[in-house]
Amino acid sequence: IAKKFEYAFPKLILFTIVVEFGGWSKAQKEHFSIGGTFYQISKR
Repeated sequence: IAKKFEYAFPKLILFTIVVEFGGWSKAQKEHFSIGGTFYQISKR
């Protein structure tokens, strides 16, 4: 089915947490802990 309808959807570029963010521990600390990116955005 995927081949039949692949024309209808853009090709996705996938990435990994390790490559883009340095692993789950680093991503958690930088983006989701108190003071992290997500925390700062959600305070607004």
